[in-house]
Amino acid sequence: MYLSAHRMKIESSATVNWKMLEKGMICTFKYENQKGENKTYMTLVLNSEYVGKMHALTLDPINLSYFDSWAKKLGLVFSKNMRNYRKLNVGKLVMEQSSKRFYNSEIQRQIRIKGGLNFSYRTFWVKDIDSLQVVNYGFSFIDEKYLKEMTII
Repeated sequence: MYLSAHRMKIESSATVNWKMLEKGMICTFKYENQKGENKTYMTLVLNSEYVGKMHALTLDPINLSYFDSWAKKLGLVFSKNMRNYRKLNVGKLVMEQSSKRFYNSEIQRQIRIKGGLNFSYRTFWVKDIDSLQVVNYGFSFIDEKYLKEMTII
């Protein structure tokens, strides 16, 4: 639904190995599902690897304005491993627990809201992810002052 619009918000990207992913990063990749079908995804990483799977919110069903306002509420920080790349401060959502518990406590309430997260929670087998890139997403609230005040987490 909104994938092409989200892709238009990509300011820069870098090819990475999945081991470099951090929670809160936005990434694009190609994925071959269990049926052998290939599809391109753009996701917000919740957990880069938990029991062989990446847990993420796929951006395709998420309205741009909702995603932008949610990101503004959470705030942005610079990546610890890739200091030129921004990520959502999902640490505020307390993901020190298992992905399932995080999903049940933080995502499930919002996922069924039309215009909200719209059933966007997905798990992806890490072994089936290809052409992985981390992206800097162009949120509407980012300006020079905001960038200067960002921290590294």
